[in-house]
Amino acid sequence: MNAKKEFLKAIEGKQKIQCAFIELEKDNKITFKNVLSENYTDLDYQSFINSLDFNYDPYEFDVLTGVIWLSNGEWIKREYFHGYGSWRHYKRPEIPDFCLKKQ
Repeated sequence: MNAKKEFLKAIEGKQKIQCAFIELEKDNKITFKNVLSENYTDLDYQSFINSLDFNYDPYEFDVLTGVIWLSNGEWIKREYFHGYGSWRHYKRPEIPDFCLKKQ
């Protein structure tokens, strides 16, 4: 699997990225880690995306994780369940009235 292709598919059609981080773990050791910080430039973004252009093998215990924070408060998280990894998109839930401070 290619980390760059996965990342680009995960953000397709989504809001602007606020910031992100990606890690790759092999044999219980972090072998790759990169961060796209807030207020990034176009050059920062391209460098981050290009750094993800590598293949990994989830069947050989390569574990790709990360979080992508979006500008609208939503986020996309790389999760694993029983050896299967996928990017999951989360929307911020509405705050119920009983949690709001009364004025």
